[in-house]
Amino acid sequence: MFAPDQYALIDFGAGRKLERFGRYVLDRPAPTAEDVAPSDPAGWESAAARFLRTDGERGEWSDANSLPPTWTIQHA
Repeated sequence: MFAPDQYALIDFGAGRKLERFGRYVLDRPAPTAEDVAPSDPAGWESAAARFLRTDGERGEWSDANSLPPTWTIQHA
């Protein structure tokens, strides 16, 4: 389990999930959220990067320039 101040599921819907890992907010695919509408559409603008699938399970991060190559969070 992640430490509460290190991870948060902020929102989900439209096949995506908006999560905070440490101080970085990421927008990633979530197929189980396909039939759900996001509860805070404006909140998605806070994402530092968005993962876009290009081929099957493969993909790439868009707008990831603000992210460092690596970072550390605490995990129980």
